[in-house]
Amino acid sequence: MTNHPEQIEHWTELFIGHLNGTLNEEQSAEFEALTRNPHFKALQERLETDGYLDRRLQDYEQYDSRKAFERFRASAGISTRRTMPLRRWAWTAAGVAAAIVLVAGVTLLNRPSFSDRERTFRLAETRFPAPDRVTLTLADGRSFDLEESGEEMIDGVGRISYGTEGIRYETAPETAPEVAACNELSVPEGSKCRITLDDGTSVWLNSGSSLRYPVKFSGEERRVVLSGEALFDVTHNPERPFIVEAGKSTMTVRGTKFNVRDFAGESLAHTTLIEGCVEVENRSGKVTLRPGMQARTRGQSEPLTLREVDTNIYTAWTEDKIAFYDAGLEEVLAEICRCYQVQPRIFVDPGAYALTGKIPRDFSLAEVIELLESITDLEFEMPDENTLTVNKKQL
Repeated sequence: MTNHPEQIEHWTELFIGHLNGTLNEEQSAEFEALTRNPHFKALQERLETDGYLDRRLQDYEQYDSRKAFERFRASAGISTRRTMPLRRWAWTAAGVAAAIVLVAGVTLLNRPSFSDRERTFRLAETRFPAPDRVTLTLADGRSFDLEESGEEMIDGVGRISYGTEGIRYETAPETAPEVAACNELSVPEGSKCRITLDDGTSVWLNSGSSLRYPVKFSGEERRVVLSGEALFDVTHNPERPFIVEAGKSTMTVRGTKFNVRDFAGESLAHTTLIEGCVEVENRSGKVTLRPGMQARTRGQSEPLTLREVDTNIYTAWTEDKIAFYDAGLEEVLAEICRCYQVQPRIFVDPGAYALTGKIPRDFSLAEVIELLESITDLEFEMPDENTLTVNKKQL
């Protein structure tokens, strides 16, 4: 593909149309194909970053119009007939960037539409956590989406009811030979769910979590596998320990109440004991918790550290609250973005923040943003309906 002025002008128009939201279906498909090229993808992300056009316009305002135009020609490669093959796309993308800033920058910044701030709150005020729903996947691969109150008769499993008390089983007699097989309960982002297991143990599953468990417990132990976050209220049985396998540690109890948070995408995992006693172990060793204590680790081979906490913070999510205690910004945003189904883009040092508080789950995302901005020096924006960016406030 040649790198000539007409082609650059066409691509520039595509970018401007994308930023204005005026592309038709055919143009949108062409723009999507264009941005598969890594240089143009990088350009797209750069143009959608808050403040980029402002900064670029300020750069060009330092020159008179003739010099600015000559700078555009040079960066676009219009006056250069031969270009190194490996650099061609990079220079073309630079030319489109220059053209957008010079030709369309003022229009984009002054068009009669929403400001960045107005756009953010327009998008965020209608964003709420999703209604609770779950997917139940059986050992034989069959899956069921459970969204409203009701019940299902499932061959080889029994009767499953779903409602305000969560999910309950009435196990069919024929499931006894299949005790080794496990079902999996998956909770999508924005939802939560409670299930009562075969032994009477109650488990709350948080947004973006899953639990693998047998329809019937057998043998000398009760073992489940967790990915994400769950609150366990385990039926007491000193002869059959209840074991929770998670990504970074394993918990063993006889009958107790505790919360486990261990998401694959988060560096820190923690187990918080509310009642009873729990042993937490990984390859680095083993610790025993008493009520009000929390064990934390960053990996199977990483040390287990202990601290005392307010346990209400770590069970508040079951009461429709997002709660955090002395938590890093990365952890807080991960929970908020999981709940409101947006992707975070953080442009500050998350380790510089330690936050404590509770946010009702009936808040809109706009209310969450206002709350966080009132207690930090951060500013939140939504460049589109699926992304939440975090920057420091401009003084």
